[in-house]
Amino acid sequence: MFVAVERLLMRVRQPASRADEIVVLRARARMERAAPVDDEEIALAREVHVRKLAVAEVVGAVSACGSCAKHQAWPVGAHA
Repeated sequence: MFVAVERLLMRVRQPASRADEIVVLRARARMERAAPVDDEEIALAREVHVRKLAVAEVVGAVSACGSCAKHQAWPVGAHA
């Protein structure tokens, strides 16, 4: 039996309640991926994609400031 190291260390690195939430979330994600997708859902996903591209085109290029945290103590300054 092989167990991924990540699964073995999951409970060591974080609180047990958080590890339990991750296990449940992963199980839900597996079930969702295995569920069949109907044509209406596919059409809605395509429409959302088209609208997101339209919004991105209107907004244009977004750039981060990069100067608001300069010369600040870590960890705030680590993001600049």
